[in-house]
Amino acid sequence: MRILLTAFEAFNNDRINPSEEILKNIEDCDVEKILLPVSYAHAKEILLKKIKKDKIDFILSLGYAASRNEISIEKRACNEMKASIADNDGVFKNGEKIDNQGTDYLYTKIDINRIINELNNYHLYESDDAGRFICNEVYYLSLQEMDGNALFIHIPPLDTMKDNGKNIFFLVSAIKEIIKLLKGEK
Repeated sequence: MRILLTAFEAFNNDRINPSEEILKNIEDCDVEKILLPVSYAHAKEILLKKIKKDKIDFILSLGYAASRNEISIEKRACNEMKASIADNDGVFKNGEKIDNQGTDYLYTKIDINRIINELNNYHLYESDDAGRFICNEVYYLSLQEMDGNALFIHIPPLDTMKDNGKNIFFLVSAIKEIIKLLKGEK
């Protein structure tokens, strides 16, 4: 199974994006990796070009959620772009559709409860709100292009994780275990 693993660059005056740090540290998993810009236009362009160019079976995307304190697995994406901050190009969105012909929500085909139950030592939880920023746009497009064969995981701030005795290695380990489950290796 060919898995594309995506993450995002830093944004909104942050020096690092935890999703990028995880992407850099994922090794020995036989996945293709791309770092996406925090840009409505360019993230979409890069993602769709990669999907059309290469035969990808599944997309696993990572993003940063400053307001969360645990790893959250998104069950759906919303067909709307709206955020209180601008992307790295200075672009604000205020309720525009990702796809004017698309449905309001798209759902992953992955059994999220199985992942949460099998990897319970990582304290994963299911979320039904991927936000309305570029994470959500990338997830919606991935679900649409891959017929539901995509999954999005939001990563909390690293300092929040450290407060709970966790760190980047904990996060990398969790993502590696999820990749194994997706590949049927567990």
